[in-house]
Amino acid sequence: MEFQIKKNELFKGLQKTQGIVAPKGAMPILSNILLEAREGAIVISATDLDMGIEWQFPTQVIEPGKLTINAKKIFDIVRELPDEVITIKSDDNDRLNIHCKKSKFKLAGTPPEDFPKLPSFEEGAYSSQFERSVFLDLIRKSIYASSSDTTRRSLNGALLELEASEMRMIGTDGHRLAFSCRQFQEPVAEEGKSFKVILPKKALSEILKLLEDEEGQITFYLGDNHTSFKMGNFHLVSRLVDEQFPHYHQVIPQDNDRKAVVDRDQFLHALKRVSIMADENSRLVRFEFEPGKLKLLSTNADIGEAAEELEIDYSNEQVHIGLNANYILDALNNISTEKVDVFLKDERSSCLVTPVDDANSKCVVMPMSLN
Repeated sequence: MEFQIKKNELFKGLQKTQGIVAPKGAMPILSNILLEAREGAIVISATDLDMGIEWQFPTQVIEPGKLTINAKKIFDIVRELPDEVITIKSDDNDRLNIHCKKSKFKLAGTPPEDFPKLPSFEEGAYSSQFERSVFLDLIRKSIYASSSDTTRRSLNGALLELEASEMRMIGTDGHRLAFSCRQFQEPVAEEGKSFKVILPKKALSEILKLLEDEEGQITFYLGDNHTSFKMGNFHLVSRLVDEQFPHYHQVIPQDNDRKAVVDRDQFLHALKRVSIMADENSRLVRFEFEPGKLKLLSTNADIGEAAEELEIDYSNEQVHIGLNANYILDALNNISTEKVDVFLKDERSSCLVTPVDDANSKCVVMPMSLN
């Protein structure tokens, strides 16, 4: 194998694999990447067995071939090289020679046959296309509520639902729930069919990072145990979470008839200030909704207390409710409208936060005891 490539292009590809490469463990090969030179392009692959990525870059290939190399070492080397063309060549001893200006490195590699293959999708597998920006927006507005506890597998991801011309994504950790929905002019699922799968949180987080600066459409493939996302020269495959997702429809309140309209920025910054004094474990803040105003109060027995008052559009009976400040802050940070709607029932019922007059994005937060 031998090829030449600009430093920045190779560095970009190596950088995008670092979040997927598995740390050293039972299978050392998983801490490697597969570097493959094909006609006119190189392909960089990485996997942790649950998720895999391929990234293809057009470049000048002198001799096709492939080799697996320690992902961190080659990344660290390329990062420090000058912004020049890099020549990479493998030898008969499975070593990789890296040459750039006056810098030369030799890296020990392993045969490519040992590297796990990514699942392939046969023709006939379900597929759909949608705009990258729409899909990333769905992820951002749901993944923040997913659980980070890897032992709760059904909650350690987000539910993706495709039905007719509608796509929905839902994340929850058992204490809060985020729902996001988009409608399309073209169907995203065949007539009479619907799809419900749980996508791992790690895979969704990687998609957000990998496609941050890309443009265009994503092609989504769905197999029995895996899902695949393709866009341009990027291809990510992930196992699905084989668990039962909670019945989220039962969690979203339907009878919260007390509505407050609050300026998002004022609400966000006031809550940030008050939460400084909240208990570090519970993050409890007292929300006192009264006609025309909202009071935010927090108390920490070891530090002190804080209070803020906001003018709001609210004309119903007063509701005093305890909520986790971080959960409300996450919801506000993922809303882009100038104002937000807060729907309440009483101090024992969950709170619903949405962009003003927009039912396509919702965040449900369970109440906390004020005693």
